[in-house]
Amino acid sequence: MKRKNVPFILAVTAFLLAFSVTGYCNEKPTCAVLMFYPDVASTEMNEGHYLSEQYADILSRVGLFEVINHKDVTRMLEEKNAANINQACASKDCALAVGQMLNVDYAIYGVIGHIGNLSSLETGLVNVKNENEAQRAVTDFEGTQQEFADTAPSENIKSLFGVTNLPGKQEIIEEETVSAPEPVVQEGQQAQMAQEEKIAEPVKTEKNFYIGPRIGVAATNDGVALGGGLEAQFKHLACQFLMNKDGFAAGISYYLNQEGSSPFLTLAGTYYDTENHGVDEIGRIYGLLLGYRLNITDQLNARLGLGAGYVNWDQTELNKAGTKYNDEEYIPIFEVSLGYSFGFMNSAPAPAPVAAVEPPDADSDQDGVFDSNDACPGTPVGVSVDAKGCPADRDKDGVTDDNDKCPDTPEGAEVDARGCWVIPGVLFHTDQSTLNDEHAENLLSTVVMIMNHFPDRRYEIQGHTDNVGTAAYNQELSEQRAISVKDFLVSKGISPDRLTTAGFGFNNPVTSNETEDGRATNRRVEIKPIF
Repeated sequence: MKRKNVPFILAVTAFLLAFSVTGYCNEKPTCAVLMFYPDVASTEMNEGHYLSEQYADILSRVGLFEVINHKDVTRMLEEKNAANINQACASKDCALAVGQMLNVDYAIYGVIGHIGNLSSLETGLVNVKNENEAQRAVTDFEGTQQEFADTAPSENIKSLFGVTNLPGKQEIIEEETVSAPEPVVQEGQQAQMAQEEKIAEPVKTEKNFYIGPRIGVAATNDGVALGGGLEAQFKHLACQFLMNKDGFAAGISYYLNQEGSSPFLTLAGTYYDTENHGVDEIGRIYGLLLGYRLNITDQLNARLGLGAGYVNWDQTELNKAGTKYNDEEYIPIFEVSLGYSFGFMNSAPAPAPVAAVEPPDADSDQDGVFDSNDACPGTPVGVSVDAKGCPADRDKDGVTDDNDKCPDTPEGAEVDARGCWVIPGVLFHTDQSTLNDEHAENLLSTVVMIMNHFPDRRYEIQGHTDNVGTAAYNQELSEQRAISVKDFLVSKGISPDRLTTAGFGFNNPVTSNETEDGRATNRRVEIKPIF
């Protein structure tokens, strides 16, 4: 019994390869949109969440990639036990590392910045396979942060990919809806509804399990058999079982695409007991098929497969020659079948709900911190602030930068209300420039310690007086007081090259000279760093 038919195999193989190549060519490259990195000096993390989410949504509508948004990136990394990897990337190398971990074709990273009412979004498209940055784009914007968040993603995508028009949501998203009358919207509700519509996304459900009937024809060069049965699929793997009056067949298939049209590979086994040329025969066939599943509708599909099999058969009764034949050989196998599948949701527990990303709110004082997080609303324009929106204190002396008349005071120095490092006037007696030994050792020992802690810094020692006496007299007195402090510090090991002196007389009082306490406060020495 000859079962070889080389022309038949070659013809059908070419036919199926045409379908398979089409299936592969229709695959879009994958692109992960990572969470955008916010410049911590000017903005905050929730804006990175919101902008990257909007960016991924718009890019998916362009149709260039299979887009993975930053939420799915987080989920995929958690599945790989790599949730601690940095996902808010500000460089190509960071985006490349995440892209390689996710095994995607491309990754997009972005950096957000704000200075006053000026904002920018800088993005880079990283080719993960080639390990290079394919394209880069910068979008600058002048206006409120809310306007920036609404405009920047689309404008940046146009620049990064050279497109002029972006499709709206309605052009690509088709959802099953029940017709209902349009609700009457009050004028005061329109803005709120528009905002909610802007950030709302349809709930995406993923069907992982399918089951349904399948009927089809299996053929070799020795005959054709019609059968029916069931196919059950979980994610990419499926099992088929078909039978007829002569036997049954079972197979395990792998679909390249979980849903829709897809190439597939099937490992099949068949048992039959039938009459062949008037003699009962039983046989076992083991085969491998390459094919293509073509979706006709969402539920109806057709499978076409071609492969080769090994058959072992035996005659169970005597033939015309009075003997029982048996043999084993290789044969071609061909499958054509129709299936109708029903999809079901994954029965596994649903993932923990993820808090919705709220759009950026207003920034009334334009300090780069949104009102909802601003602990110090109403900060004057131009004042440098910290992450809480409060005036910054760069030298950490307890006086904010906008009020600090002596910035960069060394850490540990005792300052007055102006933020200046002051040696109180009790060092000196009235009308004297010599140090008051009773207090000098205690007060200046701390100064010596701080100067030794910062050995590379230089300082100017400034002398001041009250208004008792003439201007010329107080000018000379202030200079001598500064020199006295310098001499004391030098005697304690401070290099004289690090110290200079200056006198200001009574020209720079810090309080009124009308009282004895006020005059005592004005008799002082200040120490200021020199850069």
